[in-house]
Amino acid sequence: MRTPVLSEPRVTIYVEGWYAAQDRARKLRAGPLKQAALRYLEALEDGWGTMRKLQRACDAVYADAASRLDATLDALWYVVEVEIVDRYRGICAETVACVPGSAAGALPDVPLDDLDAESLVLGRMMRVLALAVEHPGADPGFRTLIRETAEDALHWTAEIPKRGQALFDAIEAARAATRRRRPRE
Repeated sequence: MRTPVLSEPRVTIYVEGWYAAQDRARKLRAGPLKQAALRYLEALEDGWGTMRKLQRACDAVYADAASRLDATLDALWYVVEVEIVDRYRGICAETVACVPGSAAGALPDVPLDDLDAESLVLGRMMRVLALAVEHPGADPGFRTLIRETAEDALHWTAEIPKRGQALFDAIEAARAATRRRRPRE
């Protein structure tokens, strides 16, 4: 696992639940479940690298009291912060609960349908945002940032459901193994 960047934006994925999930994943016995959990958290961290750039840009825009955005540009920034960054943080918050504490203990349910849907919406929002920044009033720096991050986001929004499926499969395999080991009554 990577260590978070020292200066995180105002909101971040690096909260208590994130660290607890990393800890649980590291403590799993070596095997497919541990590998799937670590790879899934890694994919989420890769995505946060992109989301962090967007959140920092939002923080800078909203911190500048002299910055008065027209309604269209304000709407674009709202989409960045709420529809994209907050949605991504929601995916992270929901999925860290899916990282089990052990293969022998209670195994969490992975809400794959929700995660897949949220990842698809996130990718769609990034595509729409990339089109929207062509607005003539959009700052050229903002336009460049969105173009770059949209490209990155489309890669990992496709990767997150795959890694989620791998974690789900590993959890189901651990469940099946646990059932086989339990004595029948």
